[in-house]
Amino acid sequence: MAVYNSSSATSSYPLPHADNPLNVDVDRLRSAIERIDADMSVRALASTLTSTTVRTLLLQADGSGSGIDADLLDGREGAYYAAATHTHSSASSAVAGFMDTASVVKLANIEPYAQVNAVYSVNGSVGAVTLSAADVGALPASGGTLSSSLHVTRNLTAASQTTLASVTATILSATSATVPTLVAGSLNGGPFAGFRNRIINGNFDVWERGASFVNPSGEYTADRWTAHQGTGGTATVDSIAFAAGGNPPEVRRGLRFAQSVAASDTPYLLQRIESVRTLSGGPVTLNFYGYVNAGTAAVNVQANQNFGTGGSAANFNALGDITLTTTPTRFTLTATLPALSGKTIGAAGTDYLSLKFSFPAGAVFTAVLYCVQLEAGTWATPFEARPPGLESQLCQRYFEVIKGVVASGLLANGTPAYKDFYFKTSKRVTPTLSHLTLATGSGATLACIDEVRCYQAAQNSIPANFTAWADAEL
Repeated sequence: MAVYNSSSATSSYPLPHADNPLNVDVDRLRSAIERIDADMSVRALASTLTSTTVRTLLLQADGSGSGIDADLLDGREGAYYAAATHTHSSASSAVAGFMDTASVVKLANIEPYAQVNAVYSVNGSVGAVTLSAADVGALPASGGTLSSSLHVTRNLTAASQTTLASVTATILSATSATVPTLVAGSLNGGPFAGFRNRIINGNFDVWERGASFVNPSGEYTADRWTAHQGTGGTATVDSIAFAAGGNPPEVRRGLRFAQSVAASDTPYLLQRIESVRTLSGGPVTLNFYGYVNAGTAAVNVQANQNFGTGGSAANFNALGDITLTTTPTRFTLTATLPALSGKTIGAAGTDYLSLKFSFPAGAVFTAVLYCVQLEAGTWATPFEARPPGLESQLCQRYFEVIKGVVASGLLANGTPAYKDFYFKTSKRVTPTLSHLTLATGSGATLACIDEVRCYQAAQNSIPANFTAWADAEL
């Protein structure tokens, strides 16, 4: 059955239609009346609502759990938010807060990798730079150790690239420290370079001639070291071994100078360093360890410049005086050696710089020295412990015990059977041979050809093992 729809022009209420069955139009009229009634109720309510009425109705429904909570902001009570008059605490090492303008500027000027209580730059400073205790950490009123680091984190200017000769720090009191001028440059020379120690066998590890010497009167004892017991004195110079874990850790041996009968003049221990040019015209620093078995012993130390045969008169340069006690102690002495301008250096290979320890005259003592180091500059660096094989080679430039087998008989052509013997290390000069000892037989002699080898100059009665000394000392 077809249903014809019609509605009012303004509100679309359903109206009867002439072609509809009666029951359909009745239902349509009923629906129209219900909608008209609802619209009238809404219009009546709207005519009575004001802003005051709406607020009153909302207040009646508001409250916890109502879902309205008109007094919250983003779901939070007003007490959660700061008042307009609030302020912030200033930041400090103990309190979190906001930084003031001055602190922001300081932070912006902190260099990368800067450390607490570390001086980053002394840019523009000339001469000594004084650091307060606050800069480097407080020290005890007396004694104590300052432990810190020096970092160079910027490129050096061309004017600064001279020689990194010395860095010296002297603790003057509990409140200040003075660091003399740092001259920085090439690390190929100065206290950070290899072979900074000009003393050979400063740790007394090499004793090729023997391990004990009675009454040495200027003879060599430990390699590179001569000793003298003094006029009328009696002394024994020998090697002493140290247990592991010593101070410094590298120490293995020392030299013991036991003066059992007092001398009328000064007993001494001396090393001659090849070339008088060594360390001339600049500051030098000697550091070494020493002690005596009992009592004390005053020791004078010199670094003397000898210009060789036919050269200028020697310069005698005092490094200083120290007193040995029964406590093993590290001693440091610094001086400036004269320049060689106007000096004449004598015959080739006869000039040298000598380091001399003079012990007290008229006294009986037993002194032990070890870890002797002489270097350029005013900074006493830790003892340079070179590998034992290398130290032995350095000694063999001046002295070597050679070993071999001498021959006897004739070759097929009737000429004597002679042999050449090569040194382990090329010598300073053509060495002098002595102390030839044959295991058996007789007749053999040796002669040196040059700094590299010697030969058998005369036949032995039978082939035999031999030892001999090749001496090229200063």
